[in-house]
Amino acid sequence: MKSGRLLSFILSICFLFAGSFGCSPKKTQHDSGSSNPNILLVTFDTTRADHIGAYGYRYGWTRVVDALAKESVQFNQAITSAPETLPAHVTIMTGLYPFYHGVRDNSHFIAKPGLTTLAEIMKDNGYETGAVVAAYVLDHSFGLSQGFETYDDEVRSASEFIAFHVPDRVAGTVTDTAIDWLGNIDNQRPYFLWAHYYDPHASYDAPASFTRFTGDPYDEEIAYADLQLGRLLEFVDSRDDGRDTVVVFTADHGEGLGQYGEPTHAYFAYESTLHVPLLIRLPGKELGGREVSEVVSVVDIMPTILDIVGIAGPGPEAMHGRSLVPLMRGEQAPELVDRVLGFESNAPFYHSGWTALRGVRVGGRKYIDCPKPELYLLDVESRETPEENRVESMPELAAELETQCDNLFSARLSFPPLTDSPQSPDQYVIEKLRALGYVAAPSAADPAINQGMDLKDALPLQLTLLRAMDAIGMGMMEVAAEALLSLEKRDPANPQVLWLLSELGATQSRVGPLILPTLEKALRDGHVQVDLVPQLLVNCGRCFLDVGEVEAALKYFEDAVDAQGDYAAAYWWRSLAYLELGRFEEAINGLRKAANLFGPKVINTRVALGMALLANGRIDEGNSVWEEALSANDGLLFPMEAAASVNLNERIAKRVVPKLREVGETGRITKACGVLLHLIIANCDSLIGDNNEAFAELQKIADGFPRDNVPFALALAKVSYAAQRTAETRQILERILASSPGHVDASGMLIHMLENTGELERATDVAEASYAAFPDDPLAANNLAWVLACQGRDLDRCLVLAKDASRRRPSVASVVSTLGWVYHVRGDHEMAILQLHRATMVAPDEGEYHYLLGVAYFAADKVAEGKASLVRAMELSSTPAPRWWDDARRRLQE
Repeated sequence: MKSGRLLSFILSICFLFAGSFGCSPKKTQHDSGSSNPNILLVTFDTTRADHIGAYGYRYGWTRVVDALAKESVQFNQAITSAPETLPAHVTIMTGLYPFYHGVRDNSHFIAKPGLTTLAEIMKDNGYETGAVVAAYVLDHSFGLSQGFETYDDEVRSASEFIAFHVPDRVAGTVTDTAIDWLGNIDNQRPYFLWAHYYDPHASYDAPASFTRFTGDPYDEEIAYADLQLGRLLEFVDSRDDGRDTVVVFTADHGEGLGQYGEPTHAYFAYESTLHVPLLIRLPGKELGGREVSEVVSVVDIMPTILDIVGIAGPGPEAMHGRSLVPLMRGEQAPELVDRVLGFESNAPFYHSGWTALRGVRVGGRKYIDCPKPELYLLDVESRETPEENRVESMPELAAELETQCDNLFSARLSFPPLTDSPQSPDQYVIEKLRALGYVAAPSAADPAINQGMDLKDALPLQLTLLRAMDAIGMGMMEVAAEALLSLEKRDPANPQVLWLLSELGATQSRVGPLILPTLEKALRDGHVQVDLVPQLLVNCGRCFLDVGEVEAALKYFEDAVDAQGDYAAAYWWRSLAYLELGRFEEAINGLRKAANLFGPKVINTRVALGMALLANGRIDEGNSVWEEALSANDGLLFPMEAAASVNLNERIAKRVVPKLREVGETGRITKACGVLLHLIIANCDSLIGDNNEAFAELQKIADGFPRDNVPFALALAKVSYAAQRTAETRQILERILASSPGHVDASGMLIHMLENTGELERATDVAEASYAAFPDDPLAANNLAWVLACQGRDLDRCLVLAKDASRRRPSVASVVSTLGWVYHVRGDHEMAILQLHRATMVAPDEGEYHYLLGVAYFAADKVAEGKASLVRAMELSSTPAPRWWDDARRRLQE
């Protein structure tokens, strides 16, 4: 990060300004002339200080940050306020600890409007303010956008259950977006830009071109972010030539990497996750190369920036942070030495019902307040292990630090803590969090210190939970279900475990029957926390709905409505059950309720409501609902997204599609709504298996989309291919690739078709072109690896491509199977069987993966296993017979 010009007349006493940090703060205005220094704040997510070269790390690749350190003041002992992204960033932006700003965890808390943020102060003082964030956990819905004129948080959709894969964007995109913003703002105004890079966060999947740097996936992610930061700094230095710019670089928290048994973060509060880098580059690189050894905190960043640029901010009575400028200048600053600095970790409490952690650093002394308290002398011994815990050997010091911890966390500033009235996101945001696997914790509950299981004792349970999460991330749902069921027996009231079980049961039909009895028993035995009951009731109902037991599902949905009358999801799923039964009036009433509760951001409720109205013959009302939704969402892509957003199944499709066709024939539906109608009918036809009918529906609206509209053309190609319209499909795909060279999805479909017709040379050309256009897309790498392996060509290159694709997309069965097939072609039978077996676990109902596994078994002379796999493959095969059918039959006959 860069820091602004250090003014020669900085006051020796910091922040004795009028103004408060309360709900209606009085802000001191500053001259907004163009001479004010710019500010660039850069935060790397999940970056340990000791994995940066400037902090002594010899095995990584951080040349940009290391060069920045030589130009900056480097703080060697900076700690975060919480080992979680959102709470730590709110601290950075407010100068307040989480126990005061009210954001105690990544989920179900938002930064209240009453906070005064750094961006608000800079905006009020004439600065143009912009932020580019890289992960959904910092979405504007969580309140950090206040004060930013531009808050760019566009990341991938979180519309489906991909637990623990927070929607994000890579460092290259962040840098591109930041540079674009800088290139379009008013040069006459100084700017404050915050750029957030999420890449070092798990899962570690840096582009393949970076695997050569370190060989360690975590360090590779840091190296990739480092390079992209270099692009941003280069642009800033070029753009701001002649104007002072302050650069501040830090991280929100570190990463466990297995140290102390913690693989990632948000659990313990050891230095592996608390110690972060902090660099401040002053204008003209003044004081560059100076190092500060005193312990400081990210809570100090806001007051330090304000002090550097000479803007009055909240005084010490209204903020926990202090300006670090005296330390930067090498001045005697007793008030900044051996301060009591706080930290906390609340995720284990909110997610699993275990204890929360809090603690203090006072110079080299560190105290962790928990059921089994810990005291470490970090200036004597850097390890934080049971052997180094001084609680018993130094009881007086432990008692002193415990008192200091109590005093810090119970002290009051000039306004009440926002934790007195925490604020939760709306139901739209909560549903997106649930889609990511975050349990709906009661945000009003204060973290329980010294209550519940000590995290050191809970570690085996946490590791089992993480193994289940890993299994979900790899698409191995049965493995995840078994791990969670075993964990539920040991910790039956764990809300995270129960929630994940319910999500798996509701979204994965093959494990629903395995999980449902446990959920029903937990509800009967009262093991479910009150806030979680409605969610588990809905998911139990979804388990029944998935297998067609609609009346049983309705009972659970009704119970959920009774348990929480404003729970939108209960009305939504109950309405889908009514649609299955043809009870349209009841479905319409429920969808209206769900739409009102969710608000306009959740589009599927309004689309389904319009569909239900049309299917019930209420055409004018259906038109009105859809017109309103369409007018609020311009663009040709929206009708396709809207049509895909409705959770239809085959039974609902059969119920509504004849009625929707009748509506289309009446001529009473508007043109815009007609596009959406035909898209929904096409989706219904596909669910029913009438792919020719689906193709015909899409053809009716094809003239409304430009020929180069890739999303529509790709949808048309998929339906056409399913309808066995080979020539038409190929023509559509070639047209897509002509307008969008290398398009990965279109290339993948065309490669599959060319492989079926034996045109392997052409398939190779298509795969090479796609990989050349998108070298960092794992699916492009996978397609090329598959085509080459099928020809036995470039097998070393194949293995590199397939390994990289599998590392970055471990839950995609086709990617896993490609790696297995590459091993098979290379003659590594053991690895081939291992990977192909994993592919069958990810997609157990796909016959092709069982076939490939059977071939690998035969190659390893495991005939019995091979026959069993081939029999299973043929049982699962589709009609018409797939291309491998004859080979499977021949092998079985032999």
